[in-house]
Amino acid sequence: MFIDRLCTEPVRPDYLEECKRLYKPPRLNGQRANGKHRQQRVRPAKLWIVNLSEYSIPESEVQRFEQGEAKAAKLVKDEARSKTESFYWPYKPKMAGELELGDWVIQVMTHKDKSIIVYPPGRLLSIHSYIRDSDSGKKRWVFHLEVPRRGETMIWKEFRRTAKAVLGAYALTTPRTKPIRDVQVADGLLALWTPGGRVSRR
Repeated sequence: MFIDRLCTEPVRPDYLEECKRLYKPPRLNGQRANGKHRQQRVRPAKLWIVNLSEYSIPESEVQRFEQGEAKAAKLVKDEARSKTESFYWPYKPKMAGELELGDWVIQVMTHKDKSIIVYPPGRLLSIHSYIRDSDSGKKRWVFHLEVPRRGETMIWKEFRRTAKAVLGAYALTTPRTKPIRDVQVADGLLALWTPGGRVSRR
């Protein structure tokens, strides 16, 4: 074999010592490769729980916002069963760099009357951004979902109670944005609704 043909001499202790003396560990992104700053691969999340607050798009942005919605609506394949919904950030959130099209999202919305409503899972159709402040160049980031037309919501207390059995030690006490990286846990949370978006009665 090719590898066998390369092994022509035994590796002796003095040769190993010479190799150790000459070896220099590589540097990545300006950090020492000593194990303390070792980069870790982030396991992609199949599902995100996204914490939101009720907010109205400023009138000056409505046209740009609706243009993005119109484009997303064209991506819906079965309009009889599905529709689009959108949520947005006044800046680029950290999750924007990790979300992939097709990921599942459960929206948790705190409304102006302080009620907290959990919406059925939707799939990410598209992400777009536009400049919301021409003076600063700041952008608004918009996330478009495909959601079931006849989906049912839960109040936060109901969701938290039913989700506790799935999340276990990681159960949510208050709404917060959270990636669900464990596939089994993600599947368990998605199963709280039927494929048509109705709250599961199981």
